[in-house]
Amino acid sequence: MGEDEAEHSARKMEEMATHFENILGIFGGSRSRRRISSSMTKRRLTAKAKADIEESRDAIEEFERDLVELEIEMQEKINDIETRWDDAAGEVEEKTFRPLKKNILLDLFGVAWLPNWRLKRWG
Repeated sequence: MGEDEAEHSARKMEEMATHFENILGIFGGSRSRRRISSSMTKRRLTAKAKADIEESRDAIEEFERDLVELEIEMQEKINDIETRWDDAAGEVEEKTFRPLKKNILLDLFGVAWLPNWRLKRWG
């Protein structure tokens, strides 16, 4: 939008300068259809630059509205997810499993021996 405003400002200055040149030309005795055409072109370009500014402002406002809507939608979804997982975390269910021999797998088997010494004291 800053570029659009800078362009609009420059176009306004060009338009004013062209109008000033035309006035000087009229009072100076010069008659040229080109002057009027040039003034109209400058006016048209100035109006276009101003329209670009308005279009940029409208686009920014629309993006801001979209952003607000998306933030609201995101917060609603976050709340739904939190509620669902809070409910799931609160559900505790006790189940009993009976192990079967066929479901037990041994990866390692061994025997360990720890020496145990008993000392007698003489004396």
